[in-house]
Amino acid sequence: MLKLAILFRAMQLFAHSAHNLCHGSTFHEDHSFFGDVYGKAEGYYDSIIERLIGLGYESHLDLSQIIKEVSTSLEMAPSVGASNNDYYSFLLTQCEDACEYCNEFCKSGQLTEGTKQLLGGIADELEVLKYKILRRLK
Repeated sequence: MLKLAILFRAMQLFAHSAHNLCHGSTFHEDHSFFGDVYGKAEGYYDSIIERLIGLGYESHLDLSQIIKEVSTSLEMAPSVGASNNDYYSFLLTQCEDACEYCNEFCKSGQLTEGTKQLLGGIADELEVLKYKILRRLK
């Protein structure tokens, strides 16, 4: 589950950047949307990290390693000068990856019922987010 937490930290940082850098005629809507996303992503990250600690995996939470992996996952992220659609497309990829991880972990048979419910709730919200992004990109 640590790779899912890392993805959510990357999503948080990316969405915050998109929130700051979006522009144009859809600025107000896009600025608000990305602001909501980075808040949600931070909450997902926090929930998963707290769950890992609660389940006895605190030793896996090396901050410098997490930051390195977050940085690596953002190397291809659109940044200054990108279009708002580029930001949405990258976020969509992050959402799809997160949903895939949630499904993979839940099917592993190694999670507690509570952890499956946590991931199921996150996946449910991510599917709604994917719908909104796809509608925005049309």
